[in-house]
Amino acid sequence: MRKLISFTAASLLLVQSLSVFATKTNESSNPVKMNGFECANEVLDVVGLLGRGDDFPQFLASDIEAELKRQDNNSILGYVKCVGKPELKAATKQSMVNGEYQNIITKFSLTFPLKLKVKNGKKTLFINVSQNYVVNNFDQPDKRTVTQNFIVEQ
Repeated sequence: MRKLISFTAASLLLVQSLSVFATKTNESSNPVKMNGFECANEVLDVVGLLGRGDDFPQFLASDIEAELKRQDNNSILGYVKCVGKPELKAATKQSMVNGEYQNIITKFSLTFPLKLKVKNGKKTLFINVSQNYVVNNFDQPDKRTVTQNFIVEQ
């Protein structure tokens, strides 16, 4: 039986700190400003379970830039701001471990609410998005997959 539960990173590992402001250089040598990511402090250790690397702001910006470029090659990401707490959900199943049933995490989803500044040709757009990562088969490392979803909000 699977059920969807919310959990915090504190239940997995100790919380680490993240710089409030980080910069990244994109392909056109324009710095991408990253701020507001202190709101993600509670989920930093879970972020590492995505398998995307240790530099959370950098891989987040890279993933967003790749999606923007996929949609329009002229898009230039100016800044990414975290505008709320990330949403973390997990699905579990009961499994026998050492003679007793335990809930084992099989899938989790991590969603970041963000505001982007994107230059597209002569226009500058401010877009609210959710960058979502879904990890399937978390309990089976050899079958584990990570899916990204770039969701433009109203």
